[in-house]
Amino acid sequence: MSHRFLRLLPVHLVVLTFLALAWSPAADSQTNEVATRKALVIGNNVYRNVASLRNAKSDAEAVAESLRSLGFAVTLRTNIGEKDLKTSVREFVNSLDGGDEAVFYFAGHGVQFGAANYLLPVDVAAEDEGRVRDESLPPILAAQSD
Repeated sequence: MSHRFLRLLPVHLVVLTFLALAWSPAADSQTNEVATRKALVIGNNVYRNVASLRNAKSDAEAVAESLRSLGFAVTLRTNIGEKDLKTSVREFVNSLDGGDEAVFYFAGHGVQFGAANYLLPVDVAAEDEGRVRDESLPPILAAQSD
């Protein structure tokens, strides 16, 4: 397997935060409603076709615990493949309601092609750029809902 086209980068702190509230920590001052805090935390260590990582899973577990202590309802997923990665993100995005505070955290391998960044599932084949694009998750998907 040739990795000439593929430069893997361990991604330890890729955090995308989506705040659907205006700058208001956890409450709407006009209605006194408390925002729902949700987080999806993913840590991928054990890759099948590219180098494994040492700390991604434990980093994700630590972040999940920290977010729980801040009042987030956390979904923690570790060492997940393409199908589970895409399903987890889709379900997380679909669970969000207006006014929710949401955090998506990914610890694992990432790769960049041109201006696009991709998060790699543990079962990514990494045989060529097209296949990596097909089997990986562009971070922008975390901000979209179908």
